Amino acid sequence: MGKGYLTGFSSDIFISYNHIDNHQVDARGTLWVDNFHKELHGLINTCVGHPVTIWRDPRVTGSSVFSEEIAQRLRETVILIAIVSPGYVESEWCSREREIFVHAASGNGGLDIGNSRRIIKAVKLPVPIEDLPEVLKPALGFELFSLEEATGKPIDYLFDPKPEAERLYRRTLSHLAQSVADLLKLMFRGSEQTPQDRTKTVVYLAEPSSELQRERDALRMELEARGCTVVPRQPLPHTIEGCTEVARRELARARISIHFLGKRYGLIPEGGERSLIELQTEMAAALGASLKSVLWIPRALEAAEPLQAAYLSRIRTQQTSAANFELIEGSFEDLKNFLVDLLPRERAPEKVKAPVGELDSEAVPQIYVVRDREDREQVAPLIKFLFEHGIEVLTPADEGEEVQLRQDHQENLKACDGVMIWWGKTKKVWLDYMMRDLDRARGLGRTAPFRSKAVCIGSPPAPEKSEFMTHKAQVFSFLSGFSSEALKPVLEAFKVDHA
Repeated sequence: MGKGYLTGFSSDIFISYNHIDNHQVDARGTLWVDNFHKELHGLINTCVGHPVTIWRDPRVTGSSVFSEEIAQRLRETVILIAIVSPGYVESEWCSREREIFVHAASGNGGLDIGNSRRIIKAVKLPVPIEDLPEVLKPALGFELFSLEEATGKPIDYLFDPKPEAERLYRRTLSHLAQSVADLLKLMFRGSEQTPQDRTKTVVYLAEPSSELQRERDALRMELEARGCTVVPRQPLPHTIEGCTEVARRELARARISIHFLGKRYGLIPEGGERSLIELQTEMAAALGASLKSVLWIPRALEAAEPLQAAYLSRIRTQQTSAANFELIEGSFEDLKNFLVDLLPRERAPEKVKAPVGELDSEAVPQIYVVRDREDREQVAPLIKFLFEHGIEVLTPADEGEEVQLRQDHQENLKACDGVMIWWGKTKKVWLDYMMRDLDRARGLGRTAPFRSKAVCIGSPPAPEKSEFMTHKAQVFSFLSGFSSEALKPVLEAFKVDHA
C-alpha cells in the first residue's frame, strides 16, 4: 500500500459511494464518480501544498465479497468522504464501509477532531435528514445539486442546463477540498490550537428550522472561507438539558452569533416548552454586550404556524430578550453583506512616504481589469490604453486549479485601487457574480474603498446589455468598438493626464 500525507495511514482519503452513482455524464463517456475523484484530488493537493492519497474501490459492478483490501484501506484512512444519494443510504456495502471506518477511527485518533468529524458528505442528491445514518447527520456536507425553482425538485449540477451550474459545481468542490485540507493539516499538527487558531473570530451559527438549513450551510462555508471558526460543528442534542449545555458552552466561545427565523417554529427539545430556535436566541441575549448577535428574517416571510406567527410578532415589536439584536429582514445577500462589515479586519500597516525625489513604486495606481478568458483579445485595447497612461493593470489568471484562480482573484481585489469589469461573451449571471465580489472585497481585508468601479460592456450585443443600469459603478458601452474618449472619468479618478 502507498504512503499517505499523515504518518501511520496508508490513505489520506477513502471515497465511499454506491456504484450505481458512477454513471455516464457526457457523450465522451465520462463517469460521475471518476470525474469527482480526479478533480477533487487535484484541488486537495493544491490546498494542502503536498501530494495526498485518495483511494476508492474501482470495481465496475458490485460484488458480493467484501475484500480484505477494502477493509484494510478503511482501517488505515484519515478521512472518509461519503458520496450521499438515495442509493448510498440504502446500500449495505456502504453501511459496512462506514462501520469499519468508525470502529478503526476510535483507535487511531478518534472520529471527531476538535469540532470536526473525520467523515465529510458530498451530497450528490438530497436525502431526508431522518433517513441519514446517525453517524452522517453531524458530518459536514457539501451539496452538488440545485433545486428547480418551479418544482422544487433536485437536479444534479452536472445535468443542470443553467449556464452557472458548472461554475457552482466547481466552486462547491473547491470548498470541499479546502475543508478536507484543513482537517488533514489539523491532524498533521495535532488537535492543539495554534496561536493563529486562537486569534480567529468564533461565530456561533444557530441551528435553524429545516427550511433554512441550506442557507446556514452556505453561510458556514462563506464564514470559514473568510478565516472564521464556526460553532457548533454538530447538531445540538434534542433534550432540554443536553441542548442548553452545548449551546451555552459554544456561545461562551463566540464573539458573534447569527440566528435564523423561518416559517416554522422549529423543534421543541424533550422536556422543554420552547423551540430550539427561541432557546438559542435567549441564551445569546443573556450574554449581553460580550456577544454581538444578528437575527435574520427572510424578506416577506409569512409564518406557517400560529406559534411562529406569535414569536415573529414578539421579535418585530421588540418584546423579547433579543431586543438588542441586529435585526435584518431582507434577502440572504443582505445578511451576507452586513456580516462582511461586521467581521473584524486586520489593520493594514501604514505606508511610509518616500522622500521627495525618490520614486515610490507603490504610488503607481493599479486597476484590476476583470474579464473572462474568452474576452482576452477584446479587452486588449483597454489594457494597452490604461498602461500607456501610467496605470498598472492587473488581470485574472487563465490557467490553474479553481482554488488557485479564486485566490488570485481575491488578492487582486485586495491590492488594486480600482476595478473595471469587462462584460463581453459571458452571461449576465457572471457579471452579477463579479459585482457581488466587489461588495465582498471589504471582508477579504481591504481597508480602503475603490477609487473607481466600472462595468465595460463589449460585444456581442444583447437586449440585457442595452438595458443594463447600476448605481454601484460607472457603465461604459463599447458595443461599437473601443473608445478612449469614454474613459476620461476613470483617468480623472486617478488624477492621470488624459491628453
